[in-house]
Amino acid sequence: MKWPSDVSAFSTSLDQYMLFITVVCGGVTVIILFIIALFCFKYHASKVTNEVKALTNRTLETVLILFTLGFFMYFFYRATDLYQEKVKPQKADYEIFVYAKQWMWKFHHPNGFTEVNNLHLPKDKKINFVMISEDVIHSLFLPNFRVKQDLVPEVYTTMFIHPLKLGTYPLFCTEYCGTDHALMKGSINIIEHEDYERLIHNPTGSSGRDLFVKNNCLTCHHDGSTLAPSLVNLQRTDEELRRSILYPQTEKVKGYEAVMPSYKETLSESDVHTLIQYIKSMRKIDEKLL
Repeated sequence: MKWPSDVSAFSTSLDQYMLFITVVCGGVTVIILFIIALFCFKYHASKVTNEVKALTNRTLETVLILFTLGFFMYFFYRATDLYQEKVKPQKADYEIFVYAKQWMWKFHHPNGFTEVNNLHLPKDKKINFVMISEDVIHSLFLPNFRVKQDLVPEVYTTMFIHPLKLGTYPLFCTEYCGTDHALMKGSINIIEHEDYERLIHNPTGSSGRDLFVKNNCLTCHHDGSTLAPSLVNLQRTDEELRRSILYPQTEKVKGYEAVMPSYKETLSESDVHTLIQYIKSMRKIDEKLL
């Protein structure tokens, strides 16, 4: 089986870390086996004529314990650092919204362009994934990028990649999700930035502003409204905004009545995400919406 090529800075770092662990653990194993074999020969009953005295060296024991502890704590630190680099949202050039359902992947680019099971991304650009599942738990695995993250219903999860090499690479679901789990796969295509911009130039989905107008959000959410708080410069997380849209009765704002209806049956997960990004970007209410 051919080892997947590395196509990002993270995949190179992870490969180096795994090689380091393998060499260290392999070296320690060889040393331990050598000592066992040596002691079996040197201290065999047929070769020992006198009673062996137990030797005690507290200094040596302390040094060995602390050295071993420090070494394994470094393993833990480095692994945690790599994990944070993979899952923690970073300052990125693009944000891709991913939602999964049995048995397909759907990718939404920043301007509304969508793809199914076949994702295009620009080379040398930092990419954040914001992901959610519509049914059961799925898991997006990009072997050439050495990253994998679960997609969970009702919860946003994140993942970060920084493609450095052109090419087409596989993507898989690695969480058993039903009958056709093995068929839930696709490809990720790394192309030049100019080609990516041309590809997504023509949006295929509704814009955040369109959804905002269509669902009459401004009727209640405007400056000076007594029905609902203004959305301008709203300081809330994506999770909080999502719950406010889908489950408004559980996200009541102090000082306002719970009059907002739930949009769970009328908005898809992709529409919710698009609407959230529009709300977060609002700096001034567009007078044309009034």
